[in-house]
Amino acid sequence: MYNTEEIHETIRMIRDQNLDIRTVTMGISLYDCVSEDADRLCAKAGSKDYGAITAVLAYYGEAEELFTVRADRFVPAPKVDSAVVVFLPLPEEKKLDKKELLAQIEALKAEAKEKDDKYLRMAAEYDNFRRRSREEREAGEDDED
Repeated sequence: MYNTEEIHETIRMIRDQNLDIRTVTMGISLYDCVSEDADRLCAKAGSKDYGAITAVLAYYGEAEELFTVRADRFVPAPKVDSAVVVFLPLPEEKKLDKKELLAQIEALKAEAKEKDDKYLRMAAEYDNFRRRSREEREAGEDDED
């Protein structure tokens, strides 16, 4: 059963955070899920927000963003909007095979590594371009003298 201190704490939380009573009774913390996180949790395979956390979540169930709560609805207002996400667990017979899940995670890791490598190559090419341009400019200035 609840003691009086827990009841008073809940009332203070509702008042201080300006919460709807349903939020408290359902145990939902709107501060815990900013809208960017909700996008990642609910992403579809192949989308830019899809990642390892989405693949792991897909093993257990499906996340669905119900709605967004603007930052100005909180006191004090956070810097980002929040989102309410519902998680619907999958029945055992519909769960992904663990090997398939691990394969998806490894594929995502490989894709991330490939993008990192591509970025590093582009940065190195740009640095070489800047160095060559500077050397050509300096060589041109020397020829004028």
